[in-house]
Amino acid sequence: MVCCGYAYPRKDFLDTPLAVIASYVEDADKRLVVATSGSAPGPLHQRSTYEGFPNFKAEDYAFLVSRFVGGKRAKTLDFAKIHRYAPKLNAYQLNARGEAIGQTDG
Repeated sequence: MVCCGYAYPRKDFLDTPLAVIASYVEDADKRLVVATSGSAPGPLHQRSTYEGFPNFKAEDYAFLVSRFVGGKRAKTLDFAKIHRYAPKLNAYQLNARGEAIGQTDG
């Protein structure tokens, strides 16, 4: 477990295995990519750099949705308006909406 409050008995349960993995990765001169909504667990945090990527723009919406539903169908959509209405969609959400768009007649 890598969660919960200080009183949770297993809160550092994964620290030892993560320390071993981090050491293997470091010794092999490799990179380990970890996705997290906050900071990484202790053994990884000590060796981490935090990176991110900017939020999607309307052009990103257009690119992704055109891959999900096809360019012909995507050209009928106003991505500037979609982005203005829902600027925080992620690729998974765009894919789900793209599938729904692709299934509709039009």
